[in-house]
Amino acid sequence: MRLYSYLIEKTFIISKDVAYIWKEAFENFITSLKKSGYKKSKFPYVDSQIKNGNNVTLLTLGSSKLKSKEAKESHVLNPVIIKCGVYSNGSLYQPKKDNEKEGLIQISIHKSVLNLLFNEKQSMISQDIIEDFYQELNPERIKATIAHEISHWLNDTFHNYNISKTLDKARELNNVDIVKLGKKDVNMTHFEIDAQIHGIKQIKMQNKKNWDKLTLADLFFKYVSLKTIGGQIYQRYGGEVGDIWQKMLIKRLAREKLLGKNMKKFAKYPQDFRV
Repeated sequence: MRLYSYLIEKTFIISKDVAYIWKEAFENFITSLKKSGYKKSKFPYVDSQIKNGNNVTLLTLGSSKLKSKEAKESHVLNPVIIKCGVYSNGSLYQPKKDNEKEGLIQISIHKSVLNLLFNEKQSMISQDIIEDFYQELNPERIKATIAHEISHWLNDTFHNYNISKTLDKARELNNVDIVKLGKKDVNMTHFEIDAQIHGIKQIKMQNKKNWDKLTLADLFFKYVSLKTIGGQIYQRYGGEVGDIWQKMLIKRLAREKLLGKNMKKFAKYPQDFRV
């Protein structure tokens, strides 16, 4: 089991894919949004859909458009449609079913954040939460999300469809706990830790100069979904289980040579998390 885990724990080289999806789908929207003080973008139709609580797609593309060697190989074996936009069910990788030709990668900007900002409800929210909201709309955060979902797809394709088989088994037996693979929480499974590491890898690319100055708490602020994950684990299972998750992250970061010098100490519950 240890050898198997080591073999599947290897990051993919997907920076070209992340940069391509970011530029084609999100850059113009996010840049214009930031210029307005996060009140509107230069796409009135998109803004109106978000204000009204609707899903909206910014771009749909096939995996054949991706640039990396690994993505091109994965497309041949396991093609997917990639939808980029703002969706109620967030970001996800959905393997193809037996009657489908393609699976789905969905990459979403945080819908609730945009809805609150566009409807000018900032005054109802504390300043620290507003700062988290702005981080959700930061380019490095969105690139981390792209990397997270692309890595799920590649992991599934090149590791004997391990994610697909796990989801199929959970559906067949009508038992969602199967997806946890014996862990307390699905976010502690090897495939979720792997995707979290791919997201962190993108964060590091944007913070190379000060990486060794960042603590785990700083990292979680920049990659807000990790702050949310840690907070959820803490609320459900307590700090001891939360520390196990942090230890898993630290060990994998060290293995991938991504661990900053100040990231060896655990972030503290509950103050460093979204609880």
